[in-house]
Amino acid sequence: MDSPASNARRFTQAFTDRRATVILITGLSGSGKTTLGQTLSLRLQECGKPVLLLDGDAFRRDHAPDLGFSREDRAENLRRAGLIARTAADAGSVVLLSFIAPYAADRARLRKQMTPHCFFEVWLSAPVDVCEQRDAKGLYKLARNKDLAFFTGVTDSYEPPVNPDHVLPTHLWSVDQCCESLLNFIQNGDVR
Repeated sequence: MDSPASNARRFTQAFTDRRATVILITGLSGSGKTTLGQTLSLRLQECGKPVLLLDGDAFRRDHAPDLGFSREDRAENLRRAGLIARTAADAGSVVLLSFIAPYAADRARLRKQMTPHCFFEVWLSAPVDVCEQRDAKGLYKLARNKDLAFFTGVTDSYEPPVNPDHVLPTHLWSVDQCCESLLNFIQNGDVR
């Protein structure tokens, strides 16, 4: 796997060349994936980039209501999202995938699925205790009470990326700081 610096150079080159790019924003429930995806989508559109945002919750509701949260169903959900992402990337869009994507093998398959497009994995590294404090839906409480099976971070595992292209500490930085860091990474190859 490439170093973060070489990944940043590839990323910057992709945007300079206007090649299609797919960005997976991964992290625990409550880490800020949806908020960052929405903010980044707006910022990229302001820069004149065609953008497609696929958010995990909305995607599951609209494109995968038949799937549960088992390991196999999560793999299938991400595969389906990858098919749509690939089609949009083929058409020249920047695609933002805001998905928990808890398993390293599924993220690796998604990366391969996106070839020949540029693919970047962005990890929102907020720890589970912070994500649980942010949980407006009460899902962590349900999982801790054993009323919710396969809940990532409590009753199911999250395999943190070993070598993500970019890491955002959403428990320490504001949404704007995270967005700026990611935009700097995109536009300048500025790895932090």
